Amino acid sequence: MNRYYFVSLLSLIYLLSSCTEAKKEKSSEKEAITTTAIQVVNYRQGVIPSITPIISNSKYLKRENLKTPIAGYVSEVNIHLGAYVKRGDVLYKIKQLESSVLDEKTKKRLGYSVEDYIVRSPFNGVVSNFVVSEPGGYIAMGTLLCGITKTTSLRFLTEVPFNILSDIGPKSVLRVVMPNGERTRVVVESILPIANAVTQNITYVTKPVKALYVPEGIRLVTEIVNQRDSSVLILPKSAVQSSDDLTKSWIFTVDVDYTVTKHEVQLGRRDSKDVEIISPIFNKEARFVTVGSYGLEGGKRVRITNQ
Repeated sequence: MNRYYFVSLLSLIYLLSSCTEAKKEKSSEKEAITTTAIQVVNYRQGVIPSITPIISNSKYLKRENLKTPIAGYVSEVNIHLGAYVKRGDVLYKIKQLESSVLDEKTKKRLGYSVEDYIVRSPFNGVVSNFVVSEPGGYIAMGTLLCGITKTTSLRFLTEVPFNILSDIGPKSVLRVVMPNGERTRVVVESILPIANAVTQNITYVTKPVKALYVPEGIRLVTEIVNQRDSSVLILPKSAVQSSDDLTKSWIFTVDVDYTVTKHEVQLGRRDSKDVEIISPIFNKEARFVTVGSYGLEGGKRVRITNQ
């Protein structure tokens, strides 16, 4: 008899447990239906710089034309147009005219050098002018052999509009955008004292911070980067909603009870991904809605799917 009651009691407990689980599942399904799935980001401070684009032209300030100090025959040519050379590299060898017509005894008696005259590179650079390109020919004293452009003499002549001169000073650091999209830092080295009569631009001479090779005469965009003195809240653009006429903007934060609060905000600078929130000031523990914010209303319950 006792055994019968015991089995009945177990069956009753099982039935009650099954009903409770079913209620929980229904409750969970109902909650999932009545809440909105969202994703959030945490508080992040920073500064989005203000970027003003202006135009620069590349120019090399140091070139040297190499001429032969003697007459003779070119016995060796070790360069070509566009070749990179280092200081001290042998560019040419020239056999003196007298050395080619006198016998060895006469040269020794008269004190003529039997060795070829060597023309070396005065600095690291690129062969930008190539006049004497073949060995064997006769050259007179003072003949132009080639021209070497010093690679470290690269400068950018940057045209700065008069109305933004206050944004750039001596030693200011700018960014030059290379043809491949990369950005390299340049420093203001000097300012030319003459304005362009037509554009009223002032020419700033800027020097690359690191070694760089760019063909002369290339027009490039230079960016003036201005930073704020203090950092502000930075959010992804997806977190910000705006009215049709763009006169109002707002964001949503998630409260501890998983309801959302709508906040009208003042926007600051922006770039391709993020936007500054100037006001109001938020707590650093705040969570901001990104995905799922479109059409969201204040007070609505939400489910966070990325935390």
